[in-house]
Amino acid sequence: VVMSIGENDDGNSFTFWGTQLGYRAEMPWGVGNYRVLVVGSSDDFPDPGGMREERRFAVGLSFDQQLGETFGAWLRLGWQDDRAVVTYDSIYSGGINIRGAAWGRPNHEVGLGYGYLVGGNQDVNSAHVAEVYYRVAINEYFALSADVQYMRDDLRRADGPSGFVLGLRSTFEF
Repeated sequence: VVMSIGENDDGNSFTFWGTQLGYRAEMPWGVGNYRVLVVGSSDDFPDPGGMREERRFAVGLSFDQQLGETFGAWLRLGWQDDRAVVTYDSIYSGGINIRGAAWGRPNHEVGLGYGYLVGGNQDVNSAHVAEVYYRVAINEYFALSADVQYMRDDLRRADGPSGFVLGLRSTFEF
């Protein structure tokens, strides 16, 4: 995909591009989806010193694997360069999900996840995010998820903010 974006936080128009290569594997214990993502932008973002404009570029890996009829696991890894101003330059996250058939609700799912983000070239040294969610598939196209996240930022010069975030997500697949 290539998109022309109206304006970033600094008031600059920029071009975003991204590509994804995926592989779906049918294994004896379940389906697995494995993806490589590469994304970037035009050089319309300030560098850390504010002297010139830089591009953004990132690479990500995403793995989802069923582990039988009830369980699944996921892993996400991502890295971005820090020539432009970035809050985080890498992310490592993973988790498990349990299908609702285990408790008589086949259209439901519960999941647990954890993410560790490594700080970029700004004030954040690292961040920790833990999440629990409950997902309900309304039909084969639409699902709703309620989630609770606990987040904590570790700043370079002080203790950072921490707290809970409550959310509601919707997913539409076709």
